[in-house]
Amino acid sequence: MSRRLLVVLGLATAAACTGSGPASDGQTPSASTAVPSGQATVPAPVGARARVSDCGGFTAEAPPTPEPGGACSQERLVWSYDRGQATLSVLDAGVTLNCCGERSIAATYDGTRAVVVLTETDRPGDGSLRCRCVCDFDFAVDIAPLAAGPVDLELLRHVTDEGDPALVWRGRIDTADGGGTVLIGEGGCPH
Repeated sequence: MSRRLLVVLGLATAAACTGSGPASDGQTPSASTAVPSGQATVPAPVGARARVSDCGGFTAEAPPTPEPGGACSQERLVWSYDRGQATLSVLDAGVTLNCCGERSIAATYDGTRAVVVLTETDRPGDGSLRCRCVCDFDFAVDIAPLAAGPVDLELLRHVTDEGDPALVWRGRIDTADGGGTVLIGEGGCPH
């Protein structure tokens, strides 16, 4: 039996979200702001139940569950669409990062480009020091409400002590397929 996820806007590790500006009709975007399929609107937070695993990834009790991998495994974007809940669940599994840091994920809708942008952030922890090890982490977020149909996605990763956010993947998925997996990169530990 799958758990129904509650809608919580914002970052997994943030206590409050950052504003995103008014919508085109003068209204402020809210949790009920639907992401239209193929229509441009003003960017708005659309992330729900954003979470990041500990080192090693999520456990089997926290769906969606990636396939077993281990440290420095092939990164993969796993997604599923719940038509009844109009929710796209996205899991970026096997993200190899420094063991020490604070991580979060956020989803926004950029209406000027008609794209859902997933931004993963990794920043140094207390004292701004990093460890001499790497570990695989999983980032998960639900996007809701989301109209059924093709969805353009962009995955950005911002390792704050390495510069600006970097584009990791850009593509289109079709929620009519119900789910899928996209392999990202070539796998293996960074040098």
